[in-house]
Amino acid sequence: MKCKICNCEVPSGSAKCLKCGFPVLQMVQGDAAEEQKMNELAENFRKKKVAPVRIYLTVYTNELNKNQVKVVQKEKILLAQGEQLLSSGTIWYPEKFARLSGVSKLDLSVTHTNGETKNQSISVSNPNIEDFWQVGIVPMNGMEFKVALGNAATYSCSETISYL
Repeated sequence: MKCKICNCEVPSGSAKCLKCGFPVLQMVQGDAAEEQKMNELAENFRKKKVAPVRIYLTVYTNELNKNQVKVVQKEKILLAQGEQLLSSGTIWYPEKFARLSGVSKLDLSVTHTNGETKNQSISVSNPNIEDFWQVGIVPMNGMEFKVALGNAATYSCSETISYL
């Protein structure tokens, strides 16, 4: 059986999903009203799970000094948070970044308000554009997303990443 929240396989006999904690619900009557109620419970659970999530991108500022590139500043920018992650479209960060040839790794952190932070370096193919780039979040089904690099017309996406 698949979890209604994160789409993970729930082992037979489990009372809840081992990944997201959503309880296994059994239908008694199997009618439309019961199905609707189960979907409402699932959506409310999903909203509560996603509400504290913050996705940050680590941005580096470089300086050229004697033909050497040196990192002079590192900061995290908030790409998306909470209920934005329940949307169906790409969430673009409004600032544009200079195009860097050969860059395919981005440093990303997914943070929950309980203090847990998952840092990871992700790969994104360089989009085939000559203009400035934007970074975006593409919410997926379940509790997952992809990172987009490019612009609304042309972009490349990372592998799928879990909010959990």
